[in-house]
Amino acid sequence: MECPGTHPIFLLTSEDHLFLWKNRAESSIDSLPDLEVDMQPILTRYSENIDRSKRLRGRELELLVQQWLIDLSGDSRLALSDSEKKIESLGFISAVRGSSVSAE
Repeated sequence: MECPGTHPIFLLTSEDHLFLWKNRAESSIDSLPDLEVDMQPILTRYSENIDRSKRLRGRELELLVQQWLIDLSGDSRLALSDSEKKIESLGFISAVRGSSVSAE
């Protein structure tokens, strides 16, 4: 699998985990992530009205992650969970602060 160029941060999320790669060039596309964290503490904040006894479906997860990214990009006073503190240790939250988030 090839990915053109170098990407400062690549983020992949699932309902259970978030994986983050930092400063990876196309030659290292198969490398292990620089960070893996539990997504449950993050998603719990946004899923009060969702039945969490079942797995989230595609669009549900997309909307929760999108809202999380919007909040990170705008509110520097947001209390960070332990998972988010680990993510910030690689500079991700600072990198998205002040940016815009859109879904495609």
